Amino acid sequence: AIRSCSVPVIACLHGLVTASGLEIASVTDLTLCTKQTKFCIPGMNLGLNACKPAAVFSQALNQKAWKLGLQMLLTGKTTTIDADAAYKKGFVNYVAADYQDMNAMALEYGNTIASKSALCVSMGKHSFYEQLDC
Repeated sequence: AIRSCSVPVIACLHGLVTASGLEIASVTDLTLCTKQTKFCIPGMNLGLNACKPAAVFSQALNQKAWKLGLQMLLTGKTTTIDADAAYKKGFVNYVAADYQDMNAMALEYGNTIASKSALCVSMGKHSFYEQLDC
């Protein structure tokens, strides 16, 4: 649904992101977070199977790091990664100092995208994901 949306979807994250929140953040087009944000898959430590969020999170990581999501799911070790690690692994586009900085950057991204041709943005987004699926 998010991928098929004609306009880019920007996630702004603050605090603890887990389960379905992690899954949603994994499929947005751009992801911003504050320095205080942490991402986790604690299911195994709680006796829960969180394979869907772990799989979507793993797919969203850059190609060298997808096994991190599987490790987090299966072992419960390294169940939390911080914002800087998520940025280094390519999961987030921008790490803000605080909530206000994150909102300002989201508006900047949004205004920049809105200033472009809506047809080009929509077609570009669609083509990008189509190429990823090949």
